[in-house]
Amino acid sequence: MNFKAGQSLPAHRHESSTLMLNVLGGKGTPRVNSETGARNAGDYLSVKGEDDFEIPAVAEDMTLLVSPDPPPMGYTRKAPVRRGYRR
Repeated sequence: MNFKAGQSLPAHRHESSTLMLNVLGGKGTPRVNSETGARNAGDYLSVKGEDDFEIPAVAEDMTLLVSPDPPPMGYTRKAPVRRGYRR
């Protein structure tokens, strides 16, 4: 996910999935339930499905790698991630 400085992500939950977030670049201040902490490139954050999660402040353009485990219910991949990829 990519955020520009000044953008935010409203509070939400991922009921059945735990999220692993890796900050690939930039700076932001995510909030999990009532805990807020600045995150910079190289930081990791784990968010349980029942947690309230938001990013009320992005200080510097921020890129997150988001990995849900398990994938959200009802999710099915309809096409390969990259066409032409062979196993």
